Amino acid sequence: MALCLLLLLVALPAAAQRTELYDGGVSLQLPADFRPMTRDEITRKYPRSQPPQFAFTDGDDLTQTIAVSRWQFSPGSPPPLSDLGADMHRRVAVQSGITMRRTGLVEIGARQWYALEFTVQAVDQPIENLMRITTINNYIVILAASVTSKLYPEREASLRTAIESVTVR
Repeated sequence: MALCLLLLLVALPAAAQRTELYDGGVSLQLPADFRPMTRDEITRKYPRSQPPQFAFTDGDDLTQTIAVSRWQFSPGSPPPLSDLGADMHRRVAVQSGITMRRTGLVEIGARQWYALEFTVQAVDQPIENLMRITTINNYIVILAASVTSKLYPEREASLRTAIESVTVR
């Protein structure tokens, strides 16, 4: 009996833990095999002037990541989410190598988000991207999951589960 229990415990996947960011302002359930990325990994994966404040991966090769950014709007109210999302869509869609698959408003929990889902042809292989955007108070929150197209069929469900678990307060 004890041997069966031990085998069952070993065979079960590690439980994912809720991750809280921005002093609990954003939280999500990361896949169990994810870990925080180091500053060097974030810089390597997101070599731009404003990389995400938080990023997570399942391995050193960075072929599967989830990144979270929160940026404050300049004084004044943020635009309506549909306008903000449409603007982000235009900015992404004009880039070389982008194939847009889905755009529009979605609901996660009780909050509306703008969804962008697209494939980008990277230097060595295509990358699938699942992005969600929302506003809260005077902030924009961007949640982006990416994975190589090769791994997408096996990892899509866990990435979508993480995205669908996000809460913002």
